[in-house]
Amino acid sequence: MEGKSPQKTILCIDDDETFLASLERALHPLGHRVVTCPGGKDGLCLIQDLRPDLVFLDVRMPEVDGYAVLRQLRVNGLGSIPVVLLTADRSSEGMFRGYQEGSVYHLMKPCSREHVVNIVQYLIGDLTKEERQCLELKL
Repeated sequence: MEGKSPQKTILCIDDDETFLASLERALHPLGHRVVTCPGGKDGLCLIQDLRPDLVFLDVRMPEVDGYAVLRQLRVNGLGSIPVVLLTADRSSEGMFRGYQEGSVYHLMKPCSREHVVNIVQYLIGDLTKEERQCLELKL
């Protein structure tokens, strides 16, 4: 296992079970621990307990939406955890608000497996600077 980093934890929070399952299928082959959660309220508890390396977070969820989760992460001192917002909203206002609240990337649903993998490798993968620059061109 020389040269390979320890397994990382990716938390996926989305109330759409079908999308959550497809996200898990896309992430599982990467060799990281993938944890799924169907709502923002429980997702906040899991973030605090697990301290994941990366979070995929749906914007529109009942009870606690993605923006509220982002705000609470900052309040709890967990704002350094990279969060990728998931949304079907294609408006620039939604994207801008996500970045204001602390997300590092805004992913439009539906999305391809390749796009999800590229984002994970870019944000938490063991890539050289040159490999990251190549991925930036794809993102």
